[in-house]
Amino acid sequence: MNATQQHMIDLYRAAQRGETPPPPPGQGDLAALRSVREYRRFRRVLAGRPAGPSARRPGTAGSGTTVAAGAGFGSGAPRGWWPRLRARRTAG
Repeated sequence: MNATQQHMIDLYRAAQRGETPPPPPGQGDLAALRSVREYRRFRRVLAGRPAGPSARRPGTAGSGTTVAAGAGFGSGAPRGWWPRLRARRTAG
């Protein structure tokens, strides 16, 4: 039985008993991963090591540097396969 099937059984059981339904599976996964990451960063700081990748490699995201204009999404600069696909669909 996978998590989705177990969730469906739990939903049915809660409906029969008049209880509130359980949260869907995977709803708290990102929060759990974030808390583990923050705990590991905290332990690194206590040990006297850099807090994370941005502290070790200058120029990466989160290190206080800015991205050059035209390099991000929504900047109007065509990048990758998407502009070519879009141009092909509109041309034909």
